[in-house]
Amino acid sequence: MKDKTPSRDPSEYYAVLGYIRVYTSSKNTDFPPSASWIVNSHYVQFTSGPQGSKNLSIKIIWQLKEGADQEYLGVAKVECFYISELVVPSGTSSLKFIIQVCSADGASQKLEDSPSFTLKVPAS
Repeated sequence: MKDKTPSRDPSEYYAVLGYIRVYTSSKNTDFPPSASWIVNSHYVQFTSGPQGSKNLSIKIIWQLKEGADQEYLGVAKVECFYISELVVPSGTSSLKFIIQVCSADGASQKLEDSPSFTLKVPAS
């Protein structure tokens, strides 16, 4: 009889823990392509958690490259996001953070066209 227990290999899973959206007050929905953005991180810290997990604290920063029109950042001018003590399950090899640009009318840039940042999780 074949074992029907679901696989527990974290590399087979992907999860959305939340998302960052940048709004513009313009009615223009021609969003800047992901190559127009610079996305970096600061203050990256992994600490040990229970059962082989890790806790991540990180500041993610994004901005349009020089020469690009800053109007896409909207009235809030949000250019960073800080994550504190995010639990990262054991066996996770990387985390991908996506910054999704949106217009005031609710139109959103496709996730595959949005700027992103991938962080490698150190091995235990």
